Amino acid sequence: GMQCLAIAIDVGTDNEKLRMDDGYLGLRQARVRGAGYTDLLDEVMGSIAGRWPSSIVQFEAFSNKHAFEHLEKYRNNFCTFNDDIQGSAAVVLAALMSALRVTDRQFSDQTILLYGAFRKPLA
Repeated sequence: GMQCLAIAIDVGTDNEKLRMDDGYLGLRQARVRGAGYTDLLDEVMGSIAGRWPSSIVQFEAFSNKHAFEHLEKYRNNFCTFNDDIQGSAAVVLAALMSALRVTDRQFSDQTILLYGAFRKPLA
């Protein structure tokens, strides 16, 4: 069967007020950036692939800059997915493929217009 393991990677926060708050549960240090951040993510990805070689890693709640970088960096060695970037496209493609199957039409014969607010139509 399929299993899911949620992993949270805490690299700190630059919000000093938050770090000093008694209710803050995160790492109480400035956000790790640069080589330290990259090395940590490389280690996590390598560990996941070593333990679960058939796994799919979903990147969630990364900034757009980091999300695109992660997808590009790991795409040839790991099965990765970012719902914020690829999720809408996957759902739209699945709907189109289902509609074409039901109507017995070819994808190559269709003209498709994506329209909407923000980045969603770019999916």
